[in-house]
Amino acid sequence: MKTINLCLLAMLLPSFVSAETLPRTDKMDYKCFISSSIGNKVLFYSWPIKEFELKMASLPSKQFSDKKGRKVFIQDVEECVAVSESFQSTKAQKQDQLTVR
Repeated sequence: MKTINLCLLAMLLPSFVSAETLPRTDKMDYKCFISSSIGNKVLFYSWPIKEFELKMASLPSKQFSDKKGRKVFIQDVEECVAVSESFQSTKAQKQDQLTVR
């Protein structure tokens, strides 16, 4: 009986060790429909899952650069969803279709 237990332990031990050493995926990719000083846009973010609401709430007044390098300020966040999901509002869905990935 001891040899069976030892054999099982020897077979299962590598799987337990490798599971602990794998990086945890605590982050998730999101897309947010925002209104800015140059109009509505869809922006992409990668945030820790636990901090999603905090990160989303902190977006207004943040800035990003447009294609020409101009500073653009986020005025309001309409909606944020996972990249694989679709937006609720039709306005956001239309802008999402126009956004290059």
